[in-house]
Amino acid sequence: MKVFLDVDALHKLGSYDALNAFLALLQAKPSDVRVPGTARFKLRLADPAAATRRHGPQVAARLTAFISVVSQITEGLTEAEKKELADIPGLDPGELLLVAMACREDDAIIVTGDKNALRTLATDPRCAKYASKLAGRVVCLEQVLFDLMKLHGFDWLWSRVQASPGADRGVAMVVAPGMGASDANAREGFTSLISHLRGETGSLLRVP
Repeated sequence: MKVFLDVDALHKLGSYDALNAFLALLQAKPSDVRVPGTARFKLRLADPAAATRRHGPQVAARLTAFISVVSQITEGLTEAEKKELADIPGLDPGELLLVAMACREDDAIIVTGDKNALRTLATDPRCAKYASKLAGRVVCLEQVLFDLMKLHGFDWLWSRVQASPGADRGVAMVVAPGMGASDANAREGFTSLISHLRGETGSLLRVP
């Protein structure tokens, strides 16, 4: 199975020190993972000093190490894909590339933290063909974190989110909101967020 990982999910999983756990969860090897070739530059990893300033030394080191062992997508869209997908608001070039590439692989999944891109993919008529091909093959960040929490326990995830609360404020509110932090509240929060997104994106999200 090939895993197409967007920059947003990559960044946040790195911030939570969950990249290795993510691979284990999917039973994937680094060579199974594809990230946009622009990820290194979007995350400032091409400049070690800039990466450290942006992410802090530990997160920068994790992201740099991960990028170095996964596959980076450098080829672009075909002419047909450019005509069908060009200039669609809500889908940036990185997301467009992941969508197009994943559609070429029958067993591929997309792991993304970009909810706006998912809503666009599910609702824009120009994306209908691609949304149909990707039905049940998209995994949002919250699904990954919820599964990791169920596997490793609430405290495992809480400590990671608490260490990087600014990585995703929505996730922080679910997992580490202060006095309300608990396994039960986190389960309820993740279930609600995932259910809401599923309602907005039709058949796109993977069903457990």
